Amino acid sequence: MKSLNKKNRLNLILLESLAVLFTIAVTIVILVRAGSSTLIASEPGDKDLVTIRNDAYRFEVSIPKNWSFRKIVQQDPYEEMKSGVYSSSISTDEKEPENWNGFKLISTDTSDNPQPFLIIYGHKVSDENREEFATLFKKTLSSFSGEGLKANWEFSVGDAKGFDCTYGLGAKVRYTALYRDGIRVVIMYYFPSSDPTDFDKYAPEVDAVIQSLRIK
Repeated sequence: MKSLNKKNRLNLILLESLAVLFTIAVTIVILVRAGSSTLIASEPGDKDLVTIRNDAYRFEVSIPKNWSFRKIVQQDPYEEMKSGVYSSSISTDEKEPENWNGFKLISTDTSDNPQPFLIIYGHKVSDENREEFATLFKKTLSSFSGEGLKANWEFSVGDAKGFDCTYGLGAKVRYTALYRDGIRVVIMYYFPSSDPTDFDKYAPEVDAVIQSLRIK
């Protein structure tokens, strides 16, 4: 058998990493039920929303009050994609991790069906990284043979600019990256179901969370 060339080896690593990513996605749904953080602050204008924030990375979002969340440490996806080993691994300790930079959120629907989750996290990076990251993300997605369903490479929320992409890879995923004043916030929405109607069911709530992002 001929040895794999460099390109094939890289594609194999990426494919294996993707499998890890979606295994983690399903695992998160189980782990998050084990415990969640206390809500931080109520929105003054809407009793159905609360605000969660990370002061070190200067971002906050408003989320439905009936969603639970936990603090996480998330690696820089740009550096992982550039190295060819993108795993999207996160901390799973019950205790609050040191130097946490984000949240994992899940709906607390009382049904026994799979529930959607969001990962939201920040990194300190140059705003000039925005176009490079978008280009690298496109290459990574194409290497997985992912189906680009919808993409806006000039996406913005307030003063934050970046890109927003919803794609299919066995299941639908929405991936949003926004930059402002040296901070990049990534929001990834995933539903552990191959039925696209499950993803669509919570899409309005998720979009509201994304639109509420404030990078200070």
